[in-house]
Amino acid sequence: SLKAYAQATALLDKVYPTFQNYPRVEHHQLCATIKHLFAKLLEHIALAKYATSVSVRMAACKKAAGVLQNLTTWYELSSKRRYIKKEFFEEVDTDLTELKKILAGFMKTVEEPRRKP
Repeated sequence: SLKAYAQATALLDKVYPTFQNYPRVEHHQLCATIKHLFAKLLEHIALAKYATSVSVRMAACKKAAGVLQNLTTWYELSSKRRYIKKEFFEEVDTDLTELKKILAGFMKTVEEPRRKP
């Protein structure tokens, strides 16, 4: 989970400067939505990391997976509207896919019941 949080933070650092390329009209809508989704993603990953209950961890992981899907959709829209370059979208999409894989691996470890000694 720490790896997922670090990667999500690195991705945010990578995409944040591109918000300047969006038209002024979209700063209050699309950029704000993407920023909000990143904040929610980091919040859910942190909750999954520190929760003691398995059900709370799974719920946080599922919410984080949903947020990742929403981020992919919004970045795809940004690419279609040509606010970001297609190459940059492909980089971000690759990073989001890798983050999904890390999150899926974490979810599998949460699902596994603990073995009794």
